[in-house]
Amino acid sequence: MLLLVLLAFALRLYRLDSQPLRGDESFTIQFSAHSLRWLVPSIANVEPNPPLYYFVLHYWMEVLGQSEFITRFLSLVFGVLAVPAIYRLGNALGRPKVGMLAAFFVAINPFQIWHAQDVRNYTIWPLLSMGGLIFLVYALRTGRKRYWAGYAGMTILSLYTHYYDLFMLLFQNVFVLILILTGWHRGETLGPSRRRLLLTWLAIQSLLAVTYVPWLVYGSSRLLFYSTHADSPPLWAVFSRSLTALSLGETVPRELAAVSLPFLLALLLIGLAYALTRNRFVGLFLILYVVVPSICIFITAQVRPLFRERYLNVVAPAYYLGFSYGLLAIRNELPRWKLAPLVAGVGLLALGSAYSLSNHYWNPAYSKSPDWRAMTDHLAEETEPGDVIVLNYPDPTFSYYYHGKAPSFILPRESLSEEIATETAEALRSLSERHERIWFYPLQDVAWDNESFVETWLNRHGRLREERNIAGFRWLIYEPITVSAEDIENPMALALGDAIVLRGSEFEGRQPNGSGMIPVEPGSSLRFSLYWEAVQNVDTSYTVFIHLVDSEDHIWSQRDSLPQDGDFPTNEWMEGDIVVDRYSILVPPDAPPGTYVLVAGMYDTIDGRRLPVSDRSAIAQGDRATIAIVRIG
Repeated sequence: MLLLVLLAFALRLYRLDSQPLRGDESFTIQFSAHSLRWLVPSIANVEPNPPLYYFVLHYWMEVLGQSEFITRFLSLVFGVLAVPAIYRLGNALGRPKVGMLAAFFVAINPFQIWHAQDVRNYTIWPLLSMGGLIFLVYALRTGRKRYWAGYAGMTILSLYTHYYDLFMLLFQNVFVLILILTGWHRGETLGPSRRRLLLTWLAIQSLLAVTYVPWLVYGSSRLLFYSTHADSPPLWAVFSRSLTALSLGETVPRELAAVSLPFLLALLLIGLAYALTRNRFVGLFLILYVVVPSICIFITAQVRPLFRERYLNVVAPAYYLGFSYGLLAIRNELPRWKLAPLVAGVGLLALGSAYSLSNHYWNPAYSKSPDWRAMTDHLAEETEPGDVIVLNYPDPTFSYYYHGKAPSFILPRESLSEEIATETAEALRSLSERHERIWFYPLQDVAWDNESFVETWLNRHGRLREERNIAGFRWLIYEPITVSAEDIENPMALALGDAIVLRGSEFEGRQPNGSGMIPVEPGSSLRFSLYWEAVQNVDTSYTVFIHLVDSEDHIWSQRDSLPQDGDFPTNEWMEGDIVVDRYSILVPPDAPPGTYVLVAGMYDTIDGRRLPVSDRSAIAQGDRATIAIVRIG
């Protein structure tokens, strides 16, 4: 056992902090670092897990720090302790050899190693659960009070680690009630009498209810509304996916997992059947251990798409004990083959674990997280005074790793709504006015900026200067477009209706001549920009028309388009928006020399109605604005 514990420790310690934290890990670290006064209500309203692990991690970090190595080491400790714990469970069931072989499987298991290098509660939960089961089995066999007390204590700790431990509690109740109802031979199953056992059991369950239900009522409000990007698989998929993941880890190709499934299933069924025939107590215990929580999690996933293989990690010990029973059963039933079947079975599981672990340790395709370190280091080196960083999703890993001088902001601050969109636009406008470059990391999330509002706003109000791939992250670098009356070559103040003002125009590569006219040759292009401002939110999508007309109001060239070539329709303009709208019109080669007028306006495509134009003094100017006098020839 000491050798197995050392092996488990070495495999979990190796490259413990080689991979950057993933989002859930960095969230857990930063979340648990708060004071307990803040943690308790926040766990109830923010985090869909009970408080025990966060309290343990909180004090662990207070003493040792918040580095990746230190925070993951806590999970490592619980993961290593699972090795002797499953041996003790096998010993409690009366099968020390089964427990020893199962301990070996836990020591080398890729799934357990992965989570032992992860800052979450998926190693402490099965450890506490196994502790409760060890005490339960001893209590059922002997009836001693100290074992009942140990069971109650370990079970309440397990319940305060993960809400799904309620399914383990259901399994325990089903198991004990079946024992009471069947009245199996006392020497095989029960130490105390059935009546005494029933009263003891009801008393302990009442104690658990008294110590847990108040938190369940107070602390599960977030759980009621929690959702994630998981799925709702059928029952067979829940079982098969969890069996392969808990046996080989999640760092093997799906094809290998599918090929190994029949072998794993056959071995487990042989083990459960063998245990049931040799000892009904043990067989019933293991079968219910696998079946009851799995069905409960399946039902939960059908109500809400919340299935993850790790939610069944608490059932993993039953799989490993089942495998051990199966291998020992084959050895016992095939005496002529001696140890060959046992060695072959253990060897196959060990080879599968070795392959999976090699992927976990060294294959970038199975990395638990992208290279946040390299990306944030690049930002710290490349950002300059006047730069600002914007992320449209609150990934806590960025805030854990980034320590550069450029300020960073999360926009929007919560899930997008009409009110939040307005607030986000105001914040982006303020950042654009105060900073020379905006570094933007776009991430579309169904529960946050699901319409890419921030990226769209930046495309409409800034110039995309560069797109970089930084350590696998796509970053967009914008130069904000800020406009004031002093910046515009040809300032204006012409109102179109009640919500839009034409602030001015600029002509590309052309300057007015001495008489203030824009010179242009027949057959050439006239490129210019119009500057619009929304003085209030605009409800209607208007089309911009550009006309080049002669002295007799004959149209020689025209362009009708939604603003920014349709990328920024007016019904999406918000109060305060400055819209730079670029156009190019072709001067006909046969246009006779002379003086022309370039005019612009807006109309409603549905009914053709043009917006009235008025000047600063609210004097009507008709339904079009004069942009420039053009001299052709």
